[in-house]
Amino acid sequence: MCVFCSSSPDDQYASEHVTANMMDKLCKANPYDGGGMAYFVLRTELQDGDGPSQVTAVEPIQQGWYKVSFVDMGQAGVMEIKMENGKLADYREVQEVGA
Repeated sequence: MCVFCSSSPDDQYASEHVTANMMDKLCKANPYDGGGMAYFVLRTELQDGDGPSQVTAVEPIQQGWYKVSFVDMGQAGVMEIKMENGKLADYREVQEVGA
């Protein structure tokens, strides 16, 4: 599960909401056998908590890039994402808040 999804993402979800280049980047980021996309890169690196997961703020930065503040199972985080034609096209590393 990731903060940016309403449920566990699958191939159908990805094709509707993620660019092909981003899908490739997520696949390459997955270090585990069996393939699949590394949606965990869109989360904090902190241990899972019992709290909610939701986007709390979105701030435009430049040319399709946005700063996104979120709560991931109760853990606050910030990352930058790039959107192209309504799809997630890229991301920059998650930064934990108060870690």
